[in-house]
Amino acid sequence: MQQQSENFKFFVPLNLEKAKSKDGGEIMKIGGVASTMDEDADGEFLDPTGFDLDYFLKYGFLNWHHQSKTNPAAIVGEPTKAYIKNKKLHIEGDLYSNSQLAKDIY
Repeated sequence: MQQQSENFKFFVPLNLEKAKSKDGGEIMKIGGVASTMDEDADGEFLDPTGFDLDYFLKYGFLNWHHQSKTNPAAIVGEPTKAYIKNKKLHIEGDLYSNSQLAKDIY
């Protein structure tokens, strides 16, 4: 009988950057692929090429596992950049330094 491992590895393209603001506060930058045309957990398909990125950049936020409706603390940052490349939505954003969840994510 072959022993099975409970460990697994996966790859998610993600960029993290640590910096300091002008006042010495920590800046936590995050970026990566946020959406694709692949089927989601609800069996739905979204086409990122139809997203209103200007609206997202002006009014959007970064939230942990879509929990913002039930957990306001899940709002962990704001987008700073959004673009479509190869039919995928790529975003960059700043995580809130005063959010423990954002620090845990970072």
